Amino acid sequence: MNEDKTTINPQQNQSAPTVSQMPTPDSISFIALGGLEDVTRNMYLYEYKNEILIVDCGLGFPDASMLGVDLLLPDITYLLDIIKTKRKKIVGMLLTHGHEDHIGGTPFILPQLMPQGRTDVSFPIYASPLTAALTNAKLKEYNLPFVVKTVSFDDADVKIGPFTVSFIRVTHSVPDSANFFIKSPVGNFFHGSDYKMDMTPADGKRSEYTKINNAAREGLICLMSDCLGSDRKGHTPSEGKLGENFERAMREIPGKFIITTYSSNIARLNQAIHAAERVNRKVCFVGRSILKVKEIGQQLGYLQIKPGTEVDVKDLSKYKSNQLVLLVAGSQGQENSAMTRIANGEHKDVRIGSGDGVVFSSDTIPGNEVAVEELVNAIIKSGAVVVDSEIPGTFHVSGHGSAGEHELLVALTQPKFLLPISGTYRHMVFYKKMAERMGYDRRSIFLIENG
Repeated sequence: MNEDKTTINPQQNQSAPTVSQMPTPDSISFIALGGLEDVTRNMYLYEYKNEILIVDCGLGFPDASMLGVDLLLPDITYLLDIIKTKRKKIVGMLLTHGHEDHIGGTPFILPQLMPQGRTDVSFPIYASPLTAALTNAKLKEYNLPFVVKTVSFDDADVKIGPFTVSFIRVTHSVPDSANFFIKSPVGNFFHGSDYKMDMTPADGKRSEYTKINNAAREGLICLMSDCLGSDRKGHTPSEGKLGENFERAMREIPGKFIITTYSSNIARLNQAIHAAERVNRKVCFVGRSILKVKEIGQQLGYLQIKPGTEVDVKDLSKYKSNQLVLLVAGSQGQENSAMTRIANGEHKDVRIGSGDGVVFSSDTIPGNEVAVEELVNAIIKSGAVVVDSEIPGTFHVSGHGSAGEHELLVALTQPKFLLPISGTYRHMVFYKKMAERMGYDRRSIFLIENG
């Protein structure tokens, strides 16, 4: 292993826990172009001989120190170099789920991967139904010719160059999230992107444990696992109770009830909508990104709104404040987002003040702490209250598993090697210590860096 890439040879380190021994002398390289240490900008390469499989293509957001920077993208210098100088080719791209840190880079990265003289990329892109729809809408917005192909979780395996891929549903904070069981000529890998083991998810669709266990039966060289919650003991709370808490708070707030969350969190939006319907409040979607997700969610049948529940933002003045629930984009305090403009009194259709309550139904992404704190202060200055609770899990639960869930995935997959991804270095170290407690030799756990 060096600073550029991790080369995994199945004959290495015979003292590690193992399911099967692979006799082939071949090797495969796993390279993180983004997604490690800073959590966002997820983009990973599986490189076998001259063929490359890409997993995810995300972006990140700048912190307060990055003046004049709008977005952060994966550094694809290595990828462009090996395509040009070593005549290697990309055989396909997989997208795990619909969060910006996993699909948001596609409009900016894909054009750079277009072969000279062509107007489209020469490799297929695959994703689950909602992930494909969200990404295709994004690409269409940028007038790009690429189309992400939809793969259902009930579909057969997808053949991509020398790789064969199974889509496995996992619970996360956006529906249709997938982990991938990747077969290669070298052996099998499990790409365990963002997940948790929620037994009572809001959409009723649990992780596909049987598929995960079947992957283990075929033998795994390495588990690449989300590690963002590895510093938390036990298990992440279920999404199931949030709807009841929304309903209780809606009854208590005398004015407008505002929920700001990740736009792609359709399950959370459904919980808020159903709670609003139970207390006879109208629902209004505010913000371009959340309106786009609402439209896609309704088209796919993932978002349910009773007739007469939704009102347009331009018609808010026709209703009393205590008749309204607003679902607003911008929970991370992004500049010019709907929530930031509302808090600063700059939104042309929405005003907040005394009696109104705002709920942050989201985690603060590392690096956004200052922006979120400024947003909270602006809301309080307006006279509204930020509805909070001393009890964790009242209005938001993490979409990422805690240490107990990471242990469960390791136990289910029984990999020979472990490689934590999608976390800070601190999370990666916590994950390594967890794996060592499970009996893994420290030399079987790779801690790598971007690039």
